[in-house]
Amino acid sequence: MGRHCVRNGREITSSTGVGHVHSNRLCIFKACPVFITGAHKQAHSERCNCLCNAEDEQKDKSVVEVISRTFLCCITLGVIFLTPVVFAKESWNYRLDLQGEGGAYDNSRFRDSIASGGIFVRADHARGGITLGYNRTHINFKLGIEDIDQDDWFISGRLHFKPTLLPGTLTTRIDYYRVNNNDPGNFSDDVNVIAPQVSWINQNQSFYLDLGYTRSIYQRDLNVNQLTPTVGFALNNRYDWIQLRGYFIHSSNSLRSQGKSKTIAIEAKWTHHFGEDKPLGLLEYIKLGVLAGERVFAVDGDSADVFNLSNTQKGSVSLTTQWTLTEHQKLLFGASLSRYKNGFIGDTYTLPLIYADYSISF
Repeated sequence: MGRHCVRNGREITSSTGVGHVHSNRLCIFKACPVFITGAHKQAHSERCNCLCNAEDEQKDKSVVEVISRTFLCCITLGVIFLTPVVFAKESWNYRLDLQGEGGAYDNSRFRDSIASGGIFVRADHARGGITLGYNRTHINFKLGIEDIDQDDWFISGRLHFKPTLLPGTLTTRIDYYRVNNNDPGNFSDDVNVIAPQVSWINQNQSFYLDLGYTRSIYQRDLNVNQLTPTVGFALNNRYDWIQLRGYFIHSSNSLRSQGKSKTIAIEAKWTHHFGEDKPLGLLEYIKLGVLAGERVFAVDGDSADVFNLSNTQKGSVSLTTQWTLTEHQKLLFGASLSRYKNGFIGDTYTLPLIYADYSISF
């Protein structure tokens, strides 16, 4: 629901295979050699007057079912056959993330508070990897409205290549999301998302590019297409990393997306690594994120987050820090503030969140 990364702050590892932790939630994936802040998650129950095309909806759901089953079969077969072939056990790196977040809605007429917790497991090899995740979210409502409980399932597979004509690492990745909740109107329930991505990072990990596409299929006659071009680059001898990403989102049904068929947003993230001179001997990096523009029904691939609310996100800021506990254990803390508007019911509010992620690698 709106944040699959702790969730608004989780960090993940980069599609290049460089591992990191979720933030904003933590990010489970990383699009650069530094940690990335995710986006926050919420659950939502909305009612609106819109027409449904049962035939088209059923066709889209059937297509998604076929694609998702094919994808899951490919990933499963890949793990079964490639694991023993792609060398010994010591060639794989594993990481476990435990995440949680909470916040209280400010000035919302209907929502009171949100809390979520999740677990992500990833396995990485020089040639690729796989990530599995689950997150549980609970939203408290006001005015006697029934609370929402949501389950988010996530699976991602990636392959790395070393093209001779383009020095560096080329990565192909595909993600699948499944979102279920107890929304009585079924507007934010039963969501399927397929998200392929191609990325490239140069040999010294100082320049990064990716292009992602997302197809989200909702009930009630709604399909959402999203394009996310991204560029990242290092400064200050790679102690600093800048990432810029565009969100170009098209909705098939403006009645379901706040009267908007298209929304555009730009996201900027700056990360500073302290290297060997860690403050207190523990602080590994600090990250600042800013989102400007508007997003409706967005998907954040860094944080593995599906924003399945129809509310318009009008911008956000986030701050994340990661601390090194031991060689294999890290702790991430973050805070974010996002602004939303629901024009259909005249509800404009902000959502401050705090989140944490504990990770252990082995």
